[in-house]
Amino acid sequence: MNSPFRLRQEQNVSLFRKDFGDGIPVGLFFSREEFNLLCAQYDNSDAFDASFLRCVYDMTNGHVGACCDMLRVICNHSKFKHAIHLCDFQCSHTGELMKNLNDLTLFTRGLPLRRELQKTNIADVFRKVLHDGGIVAQEVSENLPLQECFHRGWLHNEPVDDSDGPFAYICATPLHKHYVHWMLFGNSG
Repeated sequence: MNSPFRLRQEQNVSLFRKDFGDGIPVGLFFSREEFNLLCAQYDNSDAFDASFLRCVYDMTNGHVGACCDMLRVICNHSKFKHAIHLCDFQCSHTGELMKNLNDLTLFTRGLPLRRELQKTNIADVFRKVLHDGGIVAQEVSENLPLQECFHRGWLHNEPVDDSDGPFAYICATPLHKHYVHWMLFGNSG
């Protein structure tokens, strides 16, 4: 019999940077400064408009795999490499961007495959996350499809407040949400 393992709030390291009272924000994602250092490693990174890089950072929230794969797509694909301004990037075809991201592994390894999204119970969880922004639950074990999505790393939990529950089960970044939306609905929906 498995007993749930739960960390107290002050022991939990979030995806997002939080200060736990010692003045040092801790999180798993890149800070903006770390993201800027990553961008500087790419050829012609100085050609990108500041608003463009801000948009990429906002889409990825500093998620390491998403940042690396987005920059790789932008720098390596002719359709995107000239999108150095925010308005150019926003006018690009979302489906093309998602298809190019789909071919990379850092970003997509934390997302369900299309065949997994064809399971009704899994698709329903993601539809609710897309519609509501997340699913709030005290115990993930009360919802088996949600539990599967969480245990497989497709959704992450963040405390709703400073207590030890309930938790909001969310996509890691806006880019993850856009990708799941694209996988479920294509360019429409």
